Amino acid sequence: MMLKPGVVWKINASWTTQDGSEPSDLYVLSVRIGGGFMIFAGVLGLLSIIFS
Repeated sequence: MMLKPGVVWKINASWTTQDGSEPSDLYVLSVRIGGGFMIFAGVLGLLSIIFS
C-alpha cells in the first residue's frame, strides 16, 4: 500500500471512473498514510507477542 498505491487503486476503485484515469493525489496520500498505520500496528502486535 505504501509503495504502490496506484496498484491498490487499480484493483479497488478504477472501475468507478468512466475514463479509468489515475488516482487523485489525495487518494494516494490517504492510502500511504493508511499503509503506514497498518505497518505500525503490525509491528506493535509482533512486539506484544514477543514480549508477553
